[in-house]
Amino acid sequence: MQKTIIILLLFFCVSMQAQNAEKEMPEYIAGIKALENNDNATAKDWFLRAAKKGNSQAMFKLGTIYHTEQEHSKARRWYSKSAAKGNTNAMNLIGHLYLFGDGVDEDFKKARKWYEKSAAKGNANAMYQLGTIYHHGYGVAIDHGKAVQWYKKAAEKGHLGAIQELGFEVLPLQE
Repeated sequence: MQKTIIILLLFFCVSMQAQNAEKEMPEYIAGIKALENNDNATAKDWFLRAAKKGNSQAMFKLGTIYHTEQEHSKARRWYSKSAAKGNTNAMNLIGHLYLFGDGVDEDFKKARKWYEKSAAKGNANAMYQLGTIYHHGYGVAIDHGKAVQWYKKAAEKGHLGAIQELGFEVLPLQE
């Protein structure tokens, strides 16, 4: 047991160092500065350079730029590359693409699958989305118990929307 905990801690530390190193890459920093100046074209150029070097954060940023530009197939391609490298925000946004049918056929089952992958790695936004899926019955039977479970997990991570939903979900159940 102790050996497993040590291995998990080492993996977490190495993973965090890799994410920090990605954010310190000069090409990535230049992309961020271009975004701050509302220069998407230059940002895409810098992020593409960083992505070609394997930077998953840059891949994610490319996806978000293309997503905001309504170029959903390009967004999905970059989100997928970033998600393959473990980026939970990219996994979450692939779920959004399927949930809302942005550039893909609306597919609640695929959306749920991507949210579950992201949530399993601790992403509070994905946990919140899973709560919403069960709350409203997107591709599943409405299940307020499961919705509350997911909202609680997200709320424990500080997700404000989940905290608000819990107020609406839990309080009426207690009456």
